[in-house]
Amino acid sequence: GGFYEAPWQYLLARPYVEAGIPVYLSRPFAYRLRDIDELLELAAKNNSAIIATAKHEHYHEAPALKSKLKSIGPIQCVQATCWSTDYPVHFHTKYMLMRIFGYDVEKISVITDKEIGNNYLQETQVYKGWEGQKPFICSLQGVANQDSFSIDIIGRDGKASATMVRSPDWKDSLLYRYAPQVIDMQRTFESKKSWQPLDEVRKKTEIFITGFYSFKERGGAPVSLGTVSPDWMAPVPKPGWIDAAMFKR
Repeated sequence: GGFYEAPWQYLLARPYVEAGIPVYLSRPFAYRLRDIDELLELAAKNNSAIIATAKHEHYHEAPALKSKLKSIGPIQCVQATCWSTDYPVHFHTKYMLMRIFGYDVEKISVITDKEIGNNYLQETQVYKGWEGQKPFICSLQGVANQDSFSIDIIGRDGKASATMVRSPDWKDSLLYRYAPQVIDMQRTFESKKSWQPLDEVRKKTEIFITGFYSFKERGGAPVSLGTVSPDWMAPVPKPGWIDAAMFKR
């Protein structure tokens, strides 16, 4: 549950951004590029701090894996898993991968059977690469296991891996799964500086929407970033949950 089930989160955040008050945006931040563009333009105009993340982005495994990239040589491929029924284009692990490899995703495809509560999921991201690194594929597979995530980075000279098993005790999960995010939120609010550049927030939103476009409009075929109309709207789990008209401007 949460704000991601309705498309009006950007409307709720807008008056705070206009007033220069630091804001946290829950994933996936927006369902149309036009909506996130308007909010980020306001944030830049009013020098408003924004933290727009999923909890996996804050895990120490992300910078730990990134630090190992040089030791394993050029990346050959990346294999990752997520809990398939959580969401069709799983933003938690997806956004964590971007903390490791950056945001230069060239194409994305999503193959699944339904928008939520799905039985299978295969997401493929094509990263552009960088100096000394050719373009490579990152495969994110939805599986019915108890891992929060698993990541295997296969390089020419070795492999780097990380995994996190779900705790049977929800209170334990709250501590080690959410504390890093809460700490970074507090730092953002106190410093009044955005957690990451606003263009990265935009890129994460575009990758989410492009993946959904691949699933809904292209039958899972790869879609290039930058080709989806800013007015195309991804399906919302609860479109009529709360009428956006209740938010007064």
